[in-house]
Amino acid sequence: SAANRSAAPATARARLVTSPADVLVLPMTEDLTAAISFATQLRQGGVRAQVYGEQKKFKGKMSYADKLGIPYVAFLGEDEIAQGVVKIKDMATGEQQILSPAQAVDTVAAALAQRAQGKPIREKD
Repeated sequence: SAANRSAAPATARARLVTSPADVLVLPMTEDLTAAISFATQLRQGGVRAQVYGEQKKFKGKMSYADKLGIPYVAFLGEDEIAQGVVKIKDMATGEQQILSPAQAVDTVAAALAQRAQGKPIREKD
């Protein structure tokens, strides 16, 4: 039936809305504690986060985020964990920022809110 077909073609805009997460958290260490705790902070700030726990090569992790249209990637390597910071990469612009976890949550939440403006809010999932 026609109802099964989506009315609009899948554009880049639609990809953003339908991505499974707003931030893909990439732990660069065996220990996932810091990544899980940052993902929890993101969720508490209203940001959808996914921890990428598979031991894949860096490039594989990035292409995963790209393929799913996840707008931000957060890196937590040994240096970041030691300094209590997180590196956030905007997948659209390639821009990277090093922020405290709390700043990162605020920055991403604000950017997502800005992107959402002028976009129809989809009532149903």
